[in-house]
Amino acid sequence: MAELEPAQVAAFVAALEPTLHDAYARCAELPSALAALVEAAQVTDIPRFLRDVAIRVDPDAAPETALRTIRAADLALATACARAEPDALARFDREMASQIDIALARFRDVSITRDELAQAIRERLFVASGDNPPRIASYLGRGDLQAWVRMVIVRYLLDLSRADAARPDRPGTDDALADLATRGDDPELAFLKDKYRTEFRVAFSAVLAQLPARDRNILRHRYLDGLEVAEVASIYGMHRVSMSRTLGRIRDEMLAGIRRELLRRLGVDAAELDSIMTLIASQLDVSLSGLLTSAR
Repeated sequence: MAELEPAQVAAFVAALEPTLHDAYARCAELPSALAALVEAAQVTDIPRFLRDVAIRVDPDAAPETALRTIRAADLALATACARAEPDALARFDREMASQIDIALARFRDVSITRDELAQAIRERLFVASGDNPPRIASYLGRGDLQAWVRMVIVRYLLDLSRADAARPDRPGTDDALADLATRGDDPELAFLKDKYRTEFRVAFSAVLAQLPARDRNILRHRYLDGLEVAEVASIYGMHRVSMSRTLGRIRDEMLAGIRRELLRRLGVDAAELDSIMTLIASQLDVSLSGLLTSAR
């Protein structure tokens, strides 16, 4: 691995947000970390690539951690596409083509052909809008580029399905998550939900509204947009295992909140409520996933 020139390292630090200058200037591993990124990216214009990295590092992470999370090859490809470099655009088409097939497999009823979808995604990602740069320029390089592109495609198909009424009941709001959580074919759960439907929905909606916006968005990505855990993780620059734990934490917090709300509203004894909550807990993920099954 070739070493970077001191001037290149200094230029990288200068391109950072001013609040980050001191931390990166004191980082002993900075030259070797940057050299590793350059080698992984296989770029010829090193100063430009380092500027691209500098404006995308996670400002809340330590320098060593922030640089380790950068996916250098993906970032180099994305930024080259943002500059409309022909070779990069051709490589993008080759490497990302499979994501179109994966997304289309989930949306069999949309009124669009594969070629039409590919062209629409090219326009969405690579065409600037007014003073705004192409959307591909917003890729931060902290997660898998293929998963990021798949998210863009899924969102486009969701918009399309709503627009052409191919799937008019596709939800996208907090109310939709509440609707989703009160569905299900389990007979015992259906009986309880019939008996306590209003209370359950109110409790679910109240707890959902109390979640931080980030947690609600994670639920929407996972259960409404139909993204896999790894895909949601890539949106937030997290490892799949960390996102799985985050989803588990959100689930546990919701169950605890629903229990408090139902205990307050129903006036049942703790034993009966615990029986209700045991069944709800066992079926909550299935209920939320019901939309994904109906979408296929």
